[in-house]
Amino acid sequence: QEAIEVPLDICRTLLDLLRIGKTMKDKAHKYALSDLKVAASLAYGAMEGASFMVETNLPGLGQEAQKTYKKSLEAILKEGYELKKELNNDE
Repeated sequence: QEAIEVPLDICRTLLDLLRIGKTMKDKAHKYALSDLKVAASLAYGAMEGASFMVETNLPGLGQEAQKTYKKSLEAILKEGYELKKELNNDE
């Protein structure tokens, strides 16, 4: 279960990072926006990588636990993707 919890915690931490990035977007200097975009893309990429580790280790659990973890992971990835998209949008 630790093989799932650790990468899932990494996903949660990266989601927090993307949330912080969202709060910074309107306050950032226009020349720093490209740095924010890179950070968002890297954070989401790392989130995807950690999610692969979660998915790889799910088969070692019972079906109910798998469903719970999968649901949590999907919600994190969905919000993370939306935040990355928003941070990379120039509007």
